[in-house]
Formats: sequence, structure tokens, C-alpha cells
Amino acid sequence: MKVLHINTFDTGGAAKSCLRLHQGLLEQNIDSKVMVLYKYSHLEQVYDFLPDYQQTLFKRIEGSFLYRRNKVIKSLKNKIYPGKVQSSPHTIYNILKHPLTQQADIIHLHWVARFLDYDSFFSVVNKPVVWTLHDMNPILGGYHYETDMLGMRPYDELEEVKNIKIKKKALQKVSNVSVVSPSYWLYQKSLQSALLGNFSNYYIPYGVDTNKFKPADKKKAREYFSLPQENKILLFIADSLTDPRKGYSYLVEALKQIDLRDTLLCTIGKGNIPPVDFPLKHLGYIASENELSLAFAAADIFITTSIEDNLPNTVLESLACGTPVVGFRIGGIPDMVIEGETGLLASPKNISELAERMQWLLKNAKERNEMGKKGRKLVEEKFTISTQADQYRNLYNLITVHK
Repeated sequence: MKVLHINTFDTGGAAKSCLRLHQGLLEQNIDSKVMVLYKYSHLEQVYDFLPDYQQTLFKRIEGSFLYRRNKVIKSLKNKIYPGKVQSSPHTIYNILKHPLTQQADIIHLHWVARFLDYDSFFSVVNKPVVWTLHDMNPILGGYHYETDMLGMRPYDELEEVKNIKIKKKALQKVSNVSVVSPSYWLYQKSLQSALLGNFSNYYIPYGVDTNKFKPADKKKAREYFSLPQENKILLFIADSLTDPRKGYSYLVEALKQIDLRDTLLCTIGKGNIPPVDFPLKHLGYIASENELSLAFAAADIFITTSIEDNLPNTVLESLACGTPVVGFRIGGIPDMVIEGETGLLASPKNISELAERMQWLLKNAKERNEMGKKGRKLVEEKFTISTQADQYRNLYNLITVHK
């Protein structure tokens, strides 16, 4: 069985989940490959969609005066009419013409915005397709989350309606698509959607490498990052710390309401965050999973304040490291953070509740430790890479038998 995973990038949260599944399948002797539009890593079995000479050409175009001028114009428009950028269902790439796609028995789509051309792909594809949803873009028009649609401009609404029509027309041409959602929240959203609700839908959570993300000596972990041994440490991680959907501002407001004596907030991610009037140490952007594991081990509590999210890898990684989680009760977070067992949850955007949950867990060391142990146990039982690979292998077998 030859499986080809397709993702736009080989970095980022969706890429991380895709690559973990890929590794899990390889360990089960399944012929798995990954094809991306933008490759930044040197991982084996990860292939560029474009050959080197075409990549060079595209880079020349991107560096041209015309390209830069258009970027400036687009930036000015967004300053005058601020709004989220949409991903068009039209691209210039015909994925099905690539040799790897032609050789595959199963085409496994992941985060394919700005890569997948709906018309050329769904009008021709005659192989089983598995589509893992990493956000809401496949069930929306051009946006990636419903929160992105708040305050849409008039022409944004027209663009969203147009994109939905394009997607719906293309998807009506196929029946051999199996949709997988990593969170129960997104599974329900997909089932109810006009675009993917008529396909077979499945719920398969992400897996995390429990050999990399595991409990470690807190003292040594703090020494590694030069963190104080005597303080309680809160950890916040986001790829972009300034992304409003990740909710860093809610965390800042909640921290103003609690006693932070002997408490330090550590942040990891890209972007400049404004100064705060409480102890904070920014650890920069960390790509190494071994270093991330140490950061989770160094913390007493991991905080996630996303206002809309699928199944964040950071929450799984924290639990795998034995660090309990406090956050909002949104999206796929309750799949992982079991109230009072592996962490504590507050009502969405409720700053006072969030502050109360953090304060209580900071004051109760025994309960923190117990939640940490239960979090690790939950990951070992439900969220390992091997468990995820088993479930996908069963799905692959099912759809190839009935194709």
C-alpha cells in the first residue's frame, strides 16, 4: 500500500501532525511519502512538488518589482479595511500530474490551502482520498476559522460566498473522499457542513511521540533555560504570539487578577509582545522537540487561551510531559483537558474564570502533580503515534477494499 501525504508546508502545526503520522506509518512498514509545496526541512521521504529549476523561477518572480508592488498594495488595503486573508480554492498547481501522486494507492490530503486546486483535482481524481482537517478551511469558503469571519467587509462576504460555490461544485464530482477530524468538535462541524457532510466522516485524534515528550527532571529542565528553581512557572506557547485567535491578551488580563508572587510567565513563539507589569521571560521561538519537551517539564502549568482551535499539539505535548493544562473550554481542548483530571477549563473568553482556575492550581501542588500524572496516562492510552497510525491503517484498508 502506497500512501502519499500532501501538505502545503513541512513546518507548522498541521505539518507536524502530518509528519508524525507519516513516521508512525513507516514504523508499521507502510510505504508512506510526503509531498509539500514549500520544503524547509531535510527530512527523508519528504519531497518538493516543484523541481529545483521551477523553485528558482518562482523565487525570481517573488523578488520582482511587480510582486513586491502588489504586496504593498495588498498591505495598504488591509490597513484601510482590516480583515483576515482568505485562501482561494483556485491555484496554478495540478497535483495529480506529479509522478508521486500517480504512483500512490491512496492520496492523503492535509493542510492544502494555496496548494490544492479544487477544479483540476476533484474533477479527475479516481483514487481513494483521505482528507485530514487541521482547521475549518475545507468546510468554509476561504477562511480558516469562523472567528476570522467576524467583522467581514462587504467584498469579503462576496468572496466567501463565491469560494463556497466553487468548492461545492468541485466536490459534487467525487464520492471517493473520506474525511477525518482530529477533534470531536471539528468532526461535528464537518458532519454538519454543506461541503463535506455528505462524505464518510471519521474521528481520529492526533498522536504525539511519547519517547520525546515525556516527564523530565524539573530542576535540570530549569537549569537548561536558566529559569529560577524556587518560582512557580506558567508556560504559554503559540507559533505567533500576536495571533488574536491564540488569545494571549486574555492571559495577560487574567494574570492581572491573581497573586503572582514567586510566579514567572514564560512564553515561546514568534512575534513581539507588549511589555507587562509582572515577571515574564520570553524563550524565543523553539523548533527542537527535545527543547520543547524540556520547556514543558520546566513548567508547573501550561496555559492555552485559544478562542477557537482544533486539537492543539502543544496541549498534547504538555500532557505527555506530565504538565497539567488550564485553558478555555473551546474546540478540541475538552478532548484532552478532562476537567479536574488532567487540567482545568474556563468558559470561553471568561477572564475571571481563567484567573480563578490558574490561581487554584498554582496554590495546590498536590493536585497539580496528580493531574500531571493523569495527563501522561491519558496520552499513553489515547494519543500515541502508534495508536493514530493503527486507526489510519484500518481506514486505508477499509477504503481500498470498497473502492
